[in-house]
Amino acid sequence: MNTKREHKEKIMKEITDVHSRKAVQSYITDIPSGDVETLTEYQAQALEDVIEVHSKYCPMKFELRVYPHDHDGDNHMVYATPVLVSQDSFVSDVIDLLCNSYSLEYDPRLYGLFLHDDQQLPSGMSMWDYLDDSFPGYQDTLVLHMIHKPIIVSLETEADSIATISVDFSQPSVVVKEILCRRYGCRYHNQYGLKYEGNSLMLNLQKSLHNQGVLEEERILLVVMDDSDILPAFPMKDLLTRKDSAFASMECEAGSTESFALVEDDCNIWDEGPDSEHNIRFKKTNELVVVGATFNKLVERITSVTDHDIEFVKAFLLTYQSYATPDKLLRKLVERYNVVRPSGTSLEEFSQMRQTIQARVINALRLWVEYGVEFKYNVTLQDNILHFISSVLVLDHPRFCRPLRTNILSIRGLIQKRNVRRFRDPMPPAKLPANPGSVLSVFDFDPEEIARQLTLIDFSLFAKIKPAELLNQAWQKPKYRARAQNILQLVDRMNNLTLWVASTILFQKDIKQRAKRIQGFIQICNHLHLMNNFCTLMALLNGLAHHSINRLTKTFGKLDRVLHKRLNELQEMARPDDNFKLLREHLKKASNSCIPYLQLYMSDLAFLDNCSPNFHKDNLINFSKFRLIYHQIRDLILRQDKSYNFEEVPALQESLLKFAFLDDDTLYEVSLQREPRDDKKVIP
Repeated sequence: MNTKREHKEKIMKEITDVHSRKAVQSYITDIPSGDVETLTEYQAQALEDVIEVHSKYCPMKFELRVYPHDHDGDNHMVYATPVLVSQDSFVSDVIDLLCNSYSLEYDPRLYGLFLHDDQQLPSGMSMWDYLDDSFPGYQDTLVLHMIHKPIIVSLETEADSIATISVDFSQPSVVVKEILCRRYGCRYHNQYGLKYEGNSLMLNLQKSLHNQGVLEEERILLVVMDDSDILPAFPMKDLLTRKDSAFASMECEAGSTESFALVEDDCNIWDEGPDSEHNIRFKKTNELVVVGATFNKLVERITSVTDHDIEFVKAFLLTYQSYATPDKLLRKLVERYNVVRPSGTSLEEFSQMRQTIQARVINALRLWVEYGVEFKYNVTLQDNILHFISSVLVLDHPRFCRPLRTNILSIRGLIQKRNVRRFRDPMPPAKLPANPGSVLSVFDFDPEEIARQLTLIDFSLFAKIKPAELLNQAWQKPKYRARAQNILQLVDRMNNLTLWVASTILFQKDIKQRAKRIQGFIQICNHLHLMNNFCTLMALLNGLAHHSINRLTKTFGKLDRVLHKRLNELQEMARPDDNFKLLREHLKKASNSCIPYLQLYMSDLAFLDNCSPNFHKDNLINFSKFRLIYHQIRDLILRQDKSYNFEEVPALQESLLKFAFLDDDTLYEVSLQREPRDDKKVIP
C-alpha cells in the first residue's frame, strides 16, 4: 500500500505542466491514504478534500547596484538573497518586487534588469523565458540598476572634446568623473572635478547627478581643480638602479627632470618612458625581436598600438610566471588600461590610441584567464578581476564583459560553459563482445576498442594540462608541485599502466596464457600507434620491456612471429637513442588527434630552463629564453584542441581506470617463479 507522500507525489506529477523542471515547490492539501493510484481514481471516489494548485517558483539571485539619496561615496552594491520568482512573473514584476522589498526611493519604472554586460532584459519578457537554458547569460546573477540616460560631456579647456555618454543618474558623481578621466586620458584623477553647465556650479562628487538637479542631455564639464598641484605626465627618476630580484619593489620618485628612461618595473607603466637600452633590447635583425626587457615594457608590448603580435602575447602570458606574480600582472594590465594622453596629441588621435590599447588589455585578460591554471585556487585574483569588470569594463566596454566574466565564473564552478565538439566524420561504432557474459574483463573486448577507451581516458587527462604547469620544472620542484597537478596525475597514470601491463602478464601461471596476454598488448600498442596516442603507447611498451617481463624468454618464444616482429618495430621507434629521434619523427608527422609522449616535452623544457638564466646581466628579463619555452608549450597545447571521436564504453572504461598491479620488487619475485633463473623448471 502506498504512503500518503507517494500519493501526493503522483498527483503532483499529473498536475504540473511543461515547466515542471523549473518548479521548486508546488502546494497541495493532504491526501488521505488508501489504494488511490491516480488523480482520476482520487476524483472518482468523490472525496471532499480540495486539491490546491499554486504557481511554481524558482529561486533567483539578483545583484542590486543602487544608490540612496544621500550616500557617503561607497558603491552601495547589494547582493540580494535568493528571491522566489513565480512562473507567471515578467521582468517588470520582478523589478517592482525588488524595488518594494529594498525600499528604493526612485520610481520602479526608472530601473531595469541587466546581464553583467549591461544587456537589458525587455520589461515584458517572461522570467521563465530567461530561465530557458538557451538564453545567453542563463544561470548568471541578474543586475538591477537604473536605466542609463544620456548627458553631454567635455573638457573645460577644449571646445572640440564634446561627446555624449549614457550614465546612471543615481550613482555618485565620482563614478562619472572616473569615466571621463579614462575617456580623456587624465592621469591624476584626484586633480579633477565636475562642473554642471546648467548652473555653473561644481558638483559634489559624493552625491548623484539626480540629487544635484542635473537634467538629461545637459552638459557636464571635466575641470582641473588646482593647476599648481598637477604632476607632470611622465615623472622621471634621477637615479637608475635595478635590484637583483625580479620581485623587488621600489616606488617611483615623481618630478625628476633627468631625461632617463625608468627601469624600475614597479613604477606605474606610464612612467617607464620611451624604449631605450635601459628597458628593452632587440635582436639585431630587420624585425623587432625582443631579447630582453623590463616587465613594464613586456606588458606595454603585448598591448601595443602599432606592433601587436599575437604570438608574442601568447609567449608572454604562457611564461610570465617564471619572473613575476599573477597579482603583479593584473596590476600592470590595469595601469595600462588607464591610458594617459601624451602631450600634444589631439583628442581624435588619443581616442583611437585609447580604444586600441584598452581592447588589447581586455584581449590579454581573456587569453590569460583561458590559459592560466593559477586562477583555479586564487580566489583573490578572481575577485579582483571581477571587480575590474563590474566597476570599469561594464561602464567603458560592456560588450566585452560577458565572455571574460563567464570564464571566471566557470572556473569557480558557478556556471557551466557549453563546449560541444563537432566532428566532420561520423563516430565509429564500438566493438563490443559478440557474446558478453555476466562479468566482462578487459580482454573480452577487441584490442582496438581497448586502445580507443585507453585513448579517451588519457586524452581527458592530457587536455587538462595548463601552460603554467610546464614552467620552472614545476613537476619536480616541491615549491611548484601544487601548480603541476594535472601533469603529475598523467605521469602517475602512465606509471601505473606500465605496472598493470607487467602484472597482467605475470598473473597468468600458464605460459601459453602469458604469451596470449603479451600478444594482446602488442595488438593494443599497434592500434595506439595508429591513433597517434604516443603517451599510452610508451606506457604499455615500457610494461612489455619491464625487467620482470623482458627476461621471460620461454614466454616470448611462444609469440606469433608477425606480432613479435611488430613489437620489435614499435620498440625500435621508442628507443631513447639520439634523444628519441625516431619517436620525434613519428610525433612530427602526427597531424590529426594526438597524445604526445609527455616526457619529451618535460625533458626539453628542463634543458631550456637549465641552459640559460631568467635575466640578462643587466637584469632585463631574458625573453629569448622564454620564447623558446613558449614554442615547446605551444606545440603541446595545440594538440589539446583535437580530441578523439570515439564512443565511450563505460563498462570497459571502469576496468581501465580501476585495475590491480604489483610493485617492481613483487613483479620480479613473481617473474622468478614463472621462469626461474636456472631455467630447469618453468612453473606452468
